[in-house]
Amino acid sequence: LAATALPNIDDSQPHVAPRNATEAVLSRLFCEVLERPDVSVHDNFFSLGGHSLLAAMLFTRLRQRFTRVPPLRSLFENPTLSAFASQLGDPLDAPASTWTGVPRPSRLPLSFEQQRLWFLEQLSTGGGEYNVVSAVQLDGELNVQALCTALNSVVQRHEILRSRIVRDSDGELALVIEPRVDISVQVTALQATSAEQWQQLTDAAIHAETGRRFDLAAEVPVRATLLQRSGAAQSLLLLSVHHCATDDASSQNLLDELRQFYTAQCQGTPAALPGLALQYPDYALWQREPGQQTAFSSQLEYWRNQLEDGDYLLDLPTEQGRPNQLAPAAGAVQLQLPPALVERLRQFAQQRGATLYMLMLGAAQLLLGRYANQRDVRVGSPVAQRPFAELQPLIGCFVNTVVMRADLDPALDFEGLLNQVRNRVLDAQQHQDVPFDQVVEHLKPSRSLGQTPLFQVLFAMQNADSSSQPWPQLHVSERAVTAQATKYDLNWEVHDGEVLSVLLEYRAALFSETTALRWLEQWQQLLEAMLEAPQTRLRDWTPLPAAERHRQLIEWNATERHYNGPTNLHTALSQQAALSPNAPALVFEGQRLSYAELDQRAQTVARALRAAGVGSDSIVPVCMERSVEMVVALLGIVHAGAAWLPLDPELPATRLAFLIEDAD
Repeated sequence: LAATALPNIDDSQPHVAPRNATEAVLSRLFCEVLERPDVSVHDNFFSLGGHSLLAAMLFTRLRQRFTRVPPLRSLFENPTLSAFASQLGDPLDAPASTWTGVPRPSRLPLSFEQQRLWFLEQLSTGGGEYNVVSAVQLDGELNVQALCTALNSVVQRHEILRSRIVRDSDGELALVIEPRVDISVQVTALQATSAEQWQQLTDAAIHAETGRRFDLAAEVPVRATLLQRSGAAQSLLLLSVHHCATDDASSQNLLDELRQFYTAQCQGTPAALPGLALQYPDYALWQREPGQQTAFSSQLEYWRNQLEDGDYLLDLPTEQGRPNQLAPAAGAVQLQLPPALVERLRQFAQQRGATLYMLMLGAAQLLLGRYANQRDVRVGSPVAQRPFAELQPLIGCFVNTVVMRADLDPALDFEGLLNQVRNRVLDAQQHQDVPFDQVVEHLKPSRSLGQTPLFQVLFAMQNADSSSQPWPQLHVSERAVTAQATKYDLNWEVHDGEVLSVLLEYRAALFSETTALRWLEQWQQLLEAMLEAPQTRLRDWTPLPAAERHRQLIEWNATERHYNGPTNLHTALSQQAALSPNAPALVFEGQRLSYAELDQRAQTVARALRAAGVGSDSIVPVCMERSVEMVVALLGIVHAGAAWLPLDPELPATRLAFLIEDAD
């Protein structure tokens, strides 16, 4: 859930070696996960750079090495090696297998994640909302044949990359695995005379690739394009994989294996990759085992208690109204946080037993809640659903989505909000296994093509792959890829690597680039405010800086004007009728009234109202559609000296009766 780069370690603490077998095994696992040569028993997992993603990896290994493993929350409550070791059972003599798989039936089912993505793909009207595109810059002498062979070695190694999704004779979705697939890498030469032109041409190619749909029934879910700059040792590899077959962790696995196979090809040696104990279809079969379905059912009860009440729609102000079916076109803005601010935020969160992800998520929820004028804010967040060590090296769609709900109690302070978010994140992690679609079906929210169910904003945090190794004779870097289509109103992605940057994708049918950028800037200001005054009550925080608040509330509202002439509307109308009786005063759908006609009709209404007893203390309800008659009625009420009460004719009769009675 949370991903942070590794901070500097304080070496001033004395080092204490493990004192028993439990601490010794746990120390080795800390070193493996945190990529540290040594760990003291007094070291704090999170101070060493641990976060929720690494904690999840740690727990998959703990289940192989200990007789009893506590819930993930225990690590947050006992973050030092010695304290956490006291929560574990006895160490095992040898690592135990956490999962062995089940016999395969003749028809291979889809995983729940695949099934959901397949249905969403059928509903999609866009081009590539569910494409995951990696753009890998390769500078140097590239061996194209070795690259093609390496890619096909990866595809052959992972069944999911050579699979298709079809309907069988019974109309059921099934996974068909091809015994062998030869992925043809399309090589294109680009005539670029400058670095700027190369950037423009490759950006256009990335844009085109993100919009190309996959035919999941007819083709495997991976394709590759290699762009090469003519006359220069510069290439860009575009790897496009459908989301049914990958997620963020899988993309890193694919690139890492591609590097290893490419290196082996260039050196003429076999790739030193361990065999895979399981394949992705085994994971889909595990999900459907009776024991796992029982576990899902028990977790559903938690989500029912957590989410069933309240409103699922986050009613953010939009540039225009929300149509019934939204176009998927996306825009994006970016923000990079200053390194000094990021380090202070890390320390602030760690001192309160939280992660940077929890702090940033809470700030985003508070900002969104303030703009939506809602106390109840629900945001979706992806979780890396790989509960077994055997699943870690696989490529496939394992990611699940959970809903993080915040109660923005105005009496809470910033620290109280962080504590609430921390507890809810940890609770969500304990109940993250149940597929999101099952949660939706269980809660049965109202569905609309204009919004996603249960939440409309996604908040994700990704850490950079700190273990990337060099490619032979190549300088390799990844280019950022901005999606052309989005599935959510807002997609908030925090990337934590050498620098911490934020990409905010927004639905272009609802929001503008200016609005999205303003929200990111105000989110940063909120994070700074949390550091400066953590005891600030939520009711006392405003997203507007003092100067902007004065401009919007005072300067923009300074609209008072002094006129020489009548002090009321009906007198001004009568005077204008005398000055220019035949000039057009009111035009509506082909109807046209001059000033004289408008004033005459308004005074006729006024006389009728006065005859009915309407005077200066009266309130006259007006329940009329937009029309010439409505304007005449309003002016007539003013002529009679009364005030009007506007009533919407589309309201229910009981509501209209209440409004009339309430106005007395």
